[in-house]
Amino acid sequence: MGEALVLGGVPMREVVVADRDVRPVSQLTEEEVEDLVQRQAKAEFDQALADLVAYCEEHCIGPQEVFRALDATGSYMALKMAREVLPVASVLREVGFRPPQGIAEGAGTLVWSFMSLGRQKVFEATQDRAGGWTLNFRVSPARQHHEALQRLPEEASRGDVLEQLLVMWESACGTGTLPPALAPALEYRRHQLAIASVVRP
Repeated sequence: MGEALVLGGVPMREVVVADRDVRPVSQLTEEEVEDLVQRQAKAEFDQALADLVAYCEEHCIGPQEVFRALDATGSYMALKMAREVLPVASVLREVGFRPPQGIAEGAGTLVWSFMSLGRQKVFEATQDRAGGWTLNFRVSPARQHHEALQRLPEEASRGDVLEQLLVMWESACGTGTLPPALAPALEYRRHQLAIASVVRP
């Protein structure tokens, strides 16, 4: 490397090596050095790839296991979102609630109205002075006037809000033709029931 080697206590700059292919780096051309580096990098890459293939053959899962893992991940993320505590107004807007026509945003009144199976369904949410919310659900035309009321605090978990809306829907419309926006409430309900069955004495 350009420095004298001490052999037998004597500094020497020339050493006879039996192998003709071994030459000091200083005597290699730039192309030869680059080729040497590339061959070493390729050898390391090939070895790493072989190790990865061997690991995957032993540990990696098949397509069905991948889909099961993705489903489990999706369920975990949905449950995590359901447990998130937010202002009730934010959750209602996520579902589809909007201020009624002619009412300013932030006035404390939100409505979610739509047609389902030829009947008008209307959810109304009104905020009181303490910050809590009163939920009302009406169905028309109906053989009998139906109206359901629920109370919610100013903040609640996303799952609890959806669960209250689901209860109101089921009390008037049964368990069929559930609006897609309320579908996550079913999964949240199943999870809550599973937890209750575990902790129940």
